[in-house]
Amino acid sequence: MTCTVCLLLVFVNILSVLVSLSVSAFNRGAVNTSIPASFQSNCCHPKVIFVGLDLVGNMGTCSVSLVPDIVSFSAKPNTTAVSLRSGETAKVPFTLTNLGSRGSFSFRVTKTSSLISYVIPFSLALDANASAAGHVVIASRGNTSQLEKLIVTAVAQSDTVNINEVTLFEIQVSVLSETPPTTPPTTPPTTPSTQALKQIRLEAVAPNNRQSIKPGAGLEVNFTVTNLAAAETFTFDVSFTV
Repeated sequence: MTCTVCLLLVFVNILSVLVSLSVSAFNRGAVNTSIPASFQSNCCHPKVIFVGLDLVGNMGTCSVSLVPDIVSFSAKPNTTAVSLRSGETAKVPFTLTNLGSRGSFSFRVTKTSSLISYVIPFSLALDANASAAGHVVIASRGNTSQLEKLIVTAVAQSDTVNINEVTLFEIQVSVLSETPPTTPPTTPPTTPSTQALKQIRLEAVAPNNRQSIKPGAGLEVNFTVTNLAAAETFTFDVSFTV
C-alpha cells in the first residue's frame, strides 16, 4: 500500500506495534515533487495517517488503509407489514445506524408491477456509528388483491468496499381489492330458512410465520388484520400443536 507525501519530514500516528515505514529520499529545494512512502502493519492496526512537515512549517496529511472498507448497517423500521387499497400511499419510517466504514450510500427497494416504492432520502453520507432517519414510500398501482414482499437495500457508492450491497429489512405489503363486499339483504326474511348469512372475510399479514424461542423466554409477534366484509365483533384464539 503506497501513499504520496509531498513534504520533507514524515511522521506516522500509530501505537508501538509491529510496523515498518519507508520513505524515499527528498531532494533539497525540489518544488511540487512527490515522495513515495510505504507502510506495513499487523492486522490490528490496518489504517495509518501520514503527516508531512517541511522546514518552514507547512503540513499535509495522507490516510492509508491496508484493508477495504466494510458496509454494515442496523435498520429498525416502525412496521414490517402494510395494507393498501388501489390509489393509497403508505410510509414506513425507519432508523438507520452505520456499523461499518464511513461512506456515501444509496437506497433501493424491490420493484414490482403492482407497487410504486422508493426510499427518502435516496442517498446519504454517514460516518461510522452515525444514525439517520428515513422512510419507505409505498403506493398501489392496480386493483388486484395480492401479497407482495419488498426488500430494502443499501448500496455503497465506492468501488473500494468489500461488500457492495446489504439488505436492511423486508416489508410485507397486502394489496386489497376494491371490489365492494356483499352485505345481507335489508328486507326481513319471511322464514328462518330463507335468512341470508352475514359474510365474514378477514385478511391477516404477519411478518414471519416461523419464530424461535429459548426455554423460559417470552416472544411477541405483531400482525395486521383487515376486515374485508361486514362489520362484526371477533375474538381471536391460539391453537397449540405438539
